[in-house]
Amino acid sequence: MALAAGGKTGFEKIAEDRRSFAQALREAVPRPYRLEVDGEACETELLMLEALAHGRTGPGLQLLPQPARPGRVGLFIVTPEHREPLLRWLETDAQGPAPGHVEQAREMRIEWQGAAPLRLDDEIQRTGREPEGLTLRGMDPDLLVPERGDAP
Repeated sequence: MALAAGGKTGFEKIAEDRRSFAQALREAVPRPYRLEVDGEACETELLMLEALAHGRTGPGLQLLPQPARPGRVGLFIVTPEHREPLLRWLETDAQGPAPGHVEQAREMRIEWQGAAPLRLDDEIQRTGREPEGLTLRGMDPDLLVPERGDAP
């Protein structure tokens, strides 16, 4: 069995990460956000929003039922109503997609007031000033096809 950082097995690390995620979710305070998904706007309170391409985050947690389609970004949105079902999912080691609201968008804009944590690639971003908005766009993949005669 492979060991993860700190001498833990991969399964132990996944279990620890699920517990950490559950604890953060328990402590999360709903905040007002304005979302615009492919031109349709709404204002709502969120506990978290995760933008994903492949559908999984952190310790292999499947947040989207399937990867985002080419040219789109997958969104996993957690409102206060999703807190308890998502906690049960985390605490029972449930498999399959997590309970939450799922969207796929070509473009998504999120706006908020004041400081809000922003995580990019597993790193909390710290800047001199807090952003108050973010735009995400899906990208079409570039496919490289060799010309005739260039193929191995």
